[in-house]
Formats: sequence, structure tokens, C-alpha cells
Amino acid sequence: MRYLVIHDVDAIQAYVLATNRLREIRGASALIDSINRRDTRRLVHENGGDGVYFGGGSAAAEFNNSHRANKFCDEVSKCYADRTGTASSTGVVVDYDDSDPEGFQKAVRQGYNGLRKKKRSGRRETQLFTGPYLKRCQHCGIFPAERHYRLGDEDESRFVCASCSVKRTYGREPDIHRHVRRLMRATGHAEIEFPATLDDIGIRAKPKGYIGVIYADGNRMGDRFQKIKTKTALRHFSDIVDKATRHAISSVLARKFADATGTPMLPVVVPLCGGDDLIVVAPAQHTMDIALEYLREVQRLIANMMSKEVEEMQGTSEVSACAGVAIAKQATPMSALFDLSHDLCRQAKRRSYDEYQQNREVACLDFQVVTTPTWGNVEETRREQFAISDDRRLTCRPYTVDETQGLIRAARELKQAKFPQGKLHDLYRSLWQGKHQATLTYSTISVRAGNTNDEQRRALDNVKEYLRVDPPPWRQVTGQSLETPYGDLVEIYPFVKEQE
Repeated sequence: MRYLVIHDVDAIQAYVLATNRLREIRGASALIDSINRRDTRRLVHENGGDGVYFGGGSAAAEFNNSHRANKFCDEVSKCYADRTGTASSTGVVVDYDDSDPEGFQKAVRQGYNGLRKKKRSGRRETQLFTGPYLKRCQHCGIFPAERHYRLGDEDESRFVCASCSVKRTYGREPDIHRHVRRLMRATGHAEIEFPATLDDIGIRAKPKGYIGVIYADGNRMGDRFQKIKTKTALRHFSDIVDKATRHAISSVLARKFADATGTPMLPVVVPLCGGDDLIVVAPAQHTMDIALEYLREVQRLIANMMSKEVEEMQGTSEVSACAGVAIAKQATPMSALFDLSHDLCRQAKRRSYDEYQQNREVACLDFQVVTTPTWGNVEETRREQFAISDDRRLTCRPYTVDETQGLIRAARELKQAKFPQGKLHDLYRSLWQGKHQATLTYSTISVRAGNTNDEQRRALDNVKEYLRVDPPPWRQVTGQSLETPYGDLVEIYPFVKEQE
């Protein structure tokens, strides 16, 4: 009899992005990664187990003794609680008969299902005393303040909770930052530094002060893990997914900022990178490109690294991912931006699943620009504000990666031709006035552009091809149903970097 343990940090993103202070975000990210990849691995060996995978806050290990498996679970949960103060974790133990050829696969399936159920139960190992007369932490605003510190040489001081204090004082930077640094050194680029505050990112943004949060996640990973039949195969698959995630984002950032020789600041932070999960914070004009290139690169790397054994179990070497991109002012709470990007990623996954049902393994992306202090659920907002009638929809989101590339090319084409942004807004407003009015407005803009500027007319014609609409601005979906990408183009237009 063998005992499989599957363990996972609860709400890791909420812990890492609890504040807008990059020092605490970096500290939280590095601390969780250290516990996950070092302490958890050490506890496996101390309890006589065999590690299967570690990364992204998740871990799996195998034991030959029920007592040791449960002891390991308790010790890992205690380690997270003791070292972070507020982060909790959940683990399950599943026994299986190792003489059964399908025993391990059944244990993996039972373990993942059991982990989901246990997480939904809401039980946590960390409980903090709170009350109406306790001063709240001035950083996260969640827990009671326990520490006091002064901001450098300034007179201003802060009261922070134990959790934020631990994050601030944890000196190690995230492993992924060191990985990017090594890669850029190896390829002859400048010795770079990462931003100390969100101001360092916002000041390099166009428009100034706007940042983007990217959340990316592998598609149908739970189903893929449950197809794995052996421990060796699970270890290999987990390892290549983790490596592909890290190498993909590192290479994308190295290429994107390869000309940073005169500017040693790399204006990007990677708060989470492990397993198939990724979070990136970057200047707004870079986020769509980073997300798009990452989705393509990670799919390519996984396909190249996958063994024949795992490919046969999966039935394919193709593993895609989806991403959500939330763009807003840098003062927007980071936790709220993450929630939005996570919601957008869910929408992208639905589109990807629809493609999968048609036997297509496609990476998809969704985005939203936030210009108001509050916003609602993505699906509800689009149903209420972008669905004008049963047969007319004023957005094409979510997009596949190829469609996203077309949208970005369209924005760049118009910027290159110096197309008046006011004309795009005229077209956007006409979309709300009805199908025929929008068609008439587009025709008028196109004819006038042809009479005054041939380059702008050619740009409009090229945009029509990139967005796959004919006649513009509408695209026929099914039957009489119409949708238009021009509203999406207007929304993302200010945040697409011009071609260099």
C-alpha cells in the first residue's frame, strides 16, 4: 500500500497581492516560493517520502506509511502558517494499491477531487484575533497592526500587521527575477534592476500612470493530470510545465526589453510564476504583447519538452494556456486588478474550451481597461452593456491568440498612419446607434479618409483584413447574429505600443 499526498496553498494570489507595495509583493512571492520548493521538499525527505513535484504553491509526494503522510501534511501547513503568519494550505492523503496498474492514476484523480472539496469547506489553519478597537494594518487593511516602522529618512511612519512585516523584511527576491537577470546577462544585455515601487512602472507607462496585470493559467490542467498513469510520468509532466512557464516568461521579457542597455530598470514585476500559473505587472503599453508572446511560447516549449510516454497518455503534445489582462491606473488596488484579470482569464478559458470541443487546442486572451473606480463581474457587465439586442453584440472578446495578434496589428497600423483617434471614437459611438447607422458612419469615415489621406485609407482597408470583417464594422457570427471588434479596438488602442 502507498500513500499519495497532494498539497496546495490556499488563495496564494490574495496573499502575494494583498498590498500595492512592491517590496511586500516581492517578499511574499519569494517567501511562498521558498517554502514550496525548499521547506516542503525538505519535509518530504525528513518523513521518508518521495517527492513528485513542487511549484506554484503546489506539491505532491508519495509515502509508504499513513502516519508519515499525514504528519507531512500537518508539518507543511504549520510551516506556511508559522513563516507567513496568514497564509494557509490544504493537503489530502490518498491510499492506493501499488500492485494495481491503474492504482496511481486513480489516486491522482481522487486526490485532486478531494483537494477541491476540502478547499471549499473553508477550514483554515490560521486564525487571527480581530476586533473593533484594534488599529488595522495601513498596508493591507485586513489584519490588526502589530509593528511600527519609519519610511526611510522621512517623518512618515506606518503601522503594519505581522504578515506585511514578514513580507517587508524577507530579503530574498523571487527566483523568477533572478532567472530573468541571468538570462539577460547570458545574452549580452545590460545588468538590470527590477522596480522598487509601482511608481517606477507607472512613470514608464504610456499613457503615463497606467499599469497592466496579466494572469495566465494552463487549460484543463486538472483533466491532464488525471490522465497520468505513473509517478514518473506525473513528475515529468509537472516538471516540464513548471520549466516552460518560467523559461517562456523569462525569454519574452528578455526579448521585449533587449534594448534596455541605457535603461537598467526592467519595469516589470513577476509576483507569481510556478506550475502553470503566472502573474505579471507591467507598463500598460507592454501587457498585450507580453501576454500574447507568452501564450505562444509556453505552448511551444511544452510541446517540445514533452516525452513520448506522456504524449501517449495525453493523446497530444499540445498544451495551451489562457490569459486575462486588466489595465488601470497604478493606484488601483492590486488585489482588485488581480481579481479582474482572473475573471478575464476564466472568460478566455470558456472560449478556449469551445475551440477544444471543435478539436482545436487554442490559447485565448481577454482584456479590459478600467476607467471607473468600480466595476462588476465581466460576464454580467458585457451582457448588460455590450449586448444591444439578441442578435447584436458590441464586442468580440475573448479572442484567440491569432485574433489578438490581428487586433494589435490593426491598432499599430492606424497609429503608423496617424489616423485621427477622434474618428475612431465617432465610429465607436455609432455602434450604439444601430446596425445601419454604424455602417453608414464607417463608410463616411472611409470615404473622407480616401479623399484627404491615401495612407489612412489604406490603413483602414488593412484593419478590415486584420479584424476579419466584411463589410465593416460588423462580423456575422451565426444566422443573423452580429458582433463587432471595433469597440475592442478603440478600447485597447491607447495601450498598444507603436511598432519600432
